[in-house]
Amino acid sequence: MAENFLQALKWYMVALSVVVGTSAFIISEQTGSMKPLMAGVLGYGVAYVMSSFWKDFRNKLLMGAILVFVVLSLFSPYATDVLYIVLGLNLHMDPYVTWAFVEAVFGIPLMMIVFHYYSD
Repeated sequence: MAENFLQALKWYMVALSVVVGTSAFIISEQTGSMKPLMAGVLGYGVAYVMSSFWKDFRNKLLMGAILVFVVLSLFSPYATDVLYIVLGLNLHMDPYVTWAFVEAVFGIPLMMIVFHYYSD
């Protein structure tokens, strides 16, 4: 169980790097500024380096991780609405922070399940 949690945290660091990289590129496009591009390149570079050294991260495990990331990325724009409906919390969060928050809160437990079933 502890090993699955640590692997899920490692997955979250890769996912957070991708979120930071993508957010920086989106912000750069919206503002027309070149300044966020370095953060985007750095985010994707960290994700690439971390995933390239992770030898266990292949086949079904990789597909499960990609599926969890994409599904949670599609859910994240609606997370504040769901929190308002379910808990009555009216949060005004930056969409990129919400994206990283959803990846952490829902992604880590889901990836623990994925690692439990698909790890060697």
